[in-house]
Amino acid sequence: MKSIFSSRKGNVVTIYLTNQCLNELSNDNTSQIIHEIDLANEDLSVDMVIFRTIQENFFLKKIEKNITTLISESNHFIILKEKIQNMRPMTVAVVEGTTNSIGSEFIKATDLSYATEQAKFTNGIDIGNQNIEQFSAQKAEDLGMITRYVPSDKIDITLDYLLHTYNG
Repeated sequence: MKSIFSSRKGNVVTIYLTNQCLNELSNDNTSQIIHEIDLANEDLSVDMVIFRTIQENFFLKKIEKNITTLISESNHFIILKEKIQNMRPMTVAVVEGTTNSIGSEFIKATDLSYATEQAKFTNGIDIGNQNIEQFSAQKAEDLGMITRYVPSDKIDITLDYLLHTYNG
């Protein structure tokens, strides 16, 4: 079942991610994202790829899989990160929900990353009933995890300005 969708506006492709697509590191979902990335990367008219979520949380902080399954599926995630890091178009992640350390690794692979006030970051992956610290987008910016904190009512105009400046 396809859970990754993309849209195009001019020379910008937006790839919409479901909450669990990377949170669970499923090979199927990761392969779908890689496919969308390959399509955008091959199209020479695409100047920017934006990764956004279609649900409230970017990546859920709790994972229901066991560690063996996570390790076996991590190779696809490593390939995904390398594909993002090596993309021809500029890549931007927009975080508007909760992200665990897997999501943070995904975000670090992009050229730029923005988070709104709804974003919450965690310092790990909750596989049991561990005590995982959550912190704000402002602290994530202070720690260098994201490029910038942007209020949610300004995120779209920020992306438009970025594209205009980038193409300028």
